[in-house]
Amino acid sequence: MDHQQCLCAALCILTVFEICTGADTLSANQTLADGEVLISPGLTFELGFFSPGSSATRFLGIRYRATPDVVVWVANRERPITSSPGVLALAKNGTLVLNTTQSSNIWSPNITKAASSPVLQLLDSGNLVIIDKATTDSSWRESYIWQSFDHPGDTLLPGMKMVHDPETGEDKHLTSWRSADDPSIGEFSYRIENQGLSQAIIVKGVEKVYRAIFWDGHFPGFPAAPYKVWKTGVQIKGGRLVSIFQPFNDSVKTRIMMNYSGSTQRYVMNEREDGWILMITGPRDLCDSYGLCGRNGVCKINKTPVCECLRGFKPTSVEEWGNFNWSSGCTRNLTLDCQKEDGFLRVEGLKFPDSLNFQLNTSMSIGECRNECLKKCTCSAYADPFFKNETSCLMWFGDLIDTREQTIEPGGGPNIYIRVPVSEIETNWKERRKGHTKTKIIIIAAASSFGMLILGLSFGGLLLTMRSKRQVIIWPSQGILSAEQVIAVKRMSKTSGQGPEEFKSEENRELEMMDPCCKSSYVEPQVKRCIQIGLLCVQNAANERPMMPSVVMMLSTEDTVLPQPNKPGFFLQSSSSFSKRNTSGNEMSSSATITMSDVEAR
Repeated sequence: MDHQQCLCAALCILTVFEICTGADTLSANQTLADGEVLISPGLTFELGFFSPGSSATRFLGIRYRATPDVVVWVANRERPITSSPGVLALAKNGTLVLNTTQSSNIWSPNITKAASSPVLQLLDSGNLVIIDKATTDSSWRESYIWQSFDHPGDTLLPGMKMVHDPETGEDKHLTSWRSADDPSIGEFSYRIENQGLSQAIIVKGVEKVYRAIFWDGHFPGFPAAPYKVWKTGVQIKGGRLVSIFQPFNDSVKTRIMMNYSGSTQRYVMNEREDGWILMITGPRDLCDSYGLCGRNGVCKINKTPVCECLRGFKPTSVEEWGNFNWSSGCTRNLTLDCQKEDGFLRVEGLKFPDSLNFQLNTSMSIGECRNECLKKCTCSAYADPFFKNETSCLMWFGDLIDTREQTIEPGGGPNIYIRVPVSEIETNWKERRKGHTKTKIIIIAAASSFGMLILGLSFGGLLLTMRSKRQVIIWPSQGILSAEQVIAVKRMSKTSGQGPEEFKSEENRELEMMDPCCKSSYVEPQVKRCIQIGLLCVQNAANERPMMPSVVMMLSTEDTVLPQPNKPGFFLQSSSSFSKRNTSGNEMSSSATITMSDVEAR
């Protein structure tokens, strides 16, 4: 053997030795055989051949060096090596191929861009990449010809992304193994779904088994990470959740796994870095089981039994519910009738129903959303899914599926408004009033135009009490308005010679009735609602005026839809017949009568 041959042999031996002892790269025309490994620079991950569990078949994959039983990515999931040893080879043009001595092309990634000087490298993030050294510069991280992070398996590592972008068609999600011994694609997948409200779901085949809705930059209901050992990031596009990711941080070793049993599991490596601690599992409990309580049911994990019907609904089969079988769900106590007025019950602290039959409008206010829902006979509920920008409307049609009571972060999210007959709202209000303490109601009656308005407001359920020897009007669940603020409404009788109803409906200038000095101390929707309820109470025809329980309900629930009032009969210009009976004007006095009544809940 001459000198040149000896040198070539030595180089070959050194190359093989370098791969065996753990290089982090594989150059063109080099191979990685069974028994050899690539090791990431920080010695965290290794790429090599392995046999999962008790199986004798061989796979090429990436795993943690400290815990080699934890595999995070598998190349040939669907084509295991069963006979001769496998060999991974990188060609000069950047093509990567897994072969055996008996079979060719066991696995090869789809690479569309050729490389003049390709290198396969295993990074400290666990990402296996092909780069072209001839074109690599300071932005080499963005010039990967191919990377394993674009092809997730059952594990999400820091730096990886789950993606669902309907505009580009990009879809990256996790798929479970078939079993502990078989890494081929199993029954379960974990993905982002952008249908209606963005959510992360677990699917078994084509059937949902779990979903976590997304709003306000996070998934409500999940506890914050203890000691902030990880940070989850999201990308939003057009109000939709496009991707979920975790910035790479090599000081914390963590992973999310889609388990073959059907649950997602978040692990963090212990301080000794020789084992893993399970931190979070989804589904968390029985109430996370998709649709457990059937249609129009709600799951409450702290109750026994856990399933109830939403307000305004009853079990479809009392017998089945008595046997803890809730699959038949709930039906309405009273059928909705589009020819009559319906209202909405505001429910807090619920996970939104699934977006199965829905409409989403991202340029509609919550008030417009309510009105639009009322126009559609099959609209069963509405909400503002992105409740901070106040310009979005999500409407559900038909049955409400997969609703649960949130046990963490109560009141932290938006409300849902469920459509029911008005009588159901009255019933709900009475039930809420049970057990409350006795409340004094002071009813003011006056014959002047301003006095008649206050009479209507009083009959509408204004609650008056004395604080610091001063009258205060308390709006249920709305805060406090001083009597002076309400007295400022008297300016309505001096405006343009019109009655309040004419002023309101024709000009839409209700707020001009308020004294400017009160501008910073009242809430606009409250004032408008107050005026409308007052006008309803002073309509000329007695049968058009709402009864006391209905008025109290109107004031107690801000989302009860109010009818438009007819013109009141106490303004001379509003009714010719009324004017003829009051020609002298002497009957219009400013005297007042005060009646005190005690109202006690039954």
